[in-house]
Amino acid sequence: MRASLFFCLASAQFASGLSAATVNSLRCEYLKDPLGIDAVHPGLSWVIESSRRGEVQTAYQILVASSPQALAKNRGDLWGSGKVASSQSVQVPYSGKPLTSRMRCYWKARIWDKDGKPTPWSQPALWTIGLLDEHDWKGCWIGARPGTPSGKRVALFNGDPTKTGPVDPADAPAVLLRRQVTLHKRPIRATDISVGWVTMNSISTAGVSVTTCWIRRSPITRGACFMSPMT
Repeated sequence: MRASLFFCLASAQFASGLSAATVNSLRCEYLKDPLGIDAVHPGLSWVIESSRRGEVQTAYQILVASSPQALAKNRGDLWGSGKVASSQSVQVPYSGKPLTSRMRCYWKARIWDKDGKPTPWSQPALWTIGLLDEHDWKGCWIGARPGTPSGKRVALFNGDPTKTGPVDPADAPAVLLRRQVTLHKRPIRATDISVGWVTMNSISTAGVSVTTCWIRRSPITRGACFMSPMT
């Protein structure tokens, strides 16, 4: 039954002028849907699957859009490569509009086979841009304010960078990094959180692991967010 179904689908593709090959396993910088990369010309790759022996790619086309809706309408508002005569399918450099911090880029690809027939478009993929410049960081350091034997006064970055206080990092003991943040309005997306850390273990909200939501790209509901240090 499965073989018959595959034969029917392949026959339908041939009848419509499409190649029986497919484009799968889209990767950006060798990663699946990477979040927060710092490459402004990332390499895009894909895998060609075909039931025919000796199948080769003779050309490719890539679309990159700023939203899933634009991509679904085949509008590459960030980049449309057009049909490029090439067998390259690994680390094709992004050559569209300049990428800036926090951008979300949705993309898909298709190829032309050895007979010059195009494949259907691949399933969409995603990558996001991290914070490319130190001035893009708007948050504050989170930490305890231990006393310091030396009495040395250094800048405090817990809220107001203009204030100073008796905090000497050289004299400070291990610091507990923990800050409670209450979300009052809308749910936040995982990519709304940009975190820099050395030994952070997890973020949680009302008993739900934000770190897990971050990895799965699940919505984070309102609640209290905690950053818990490694133990």
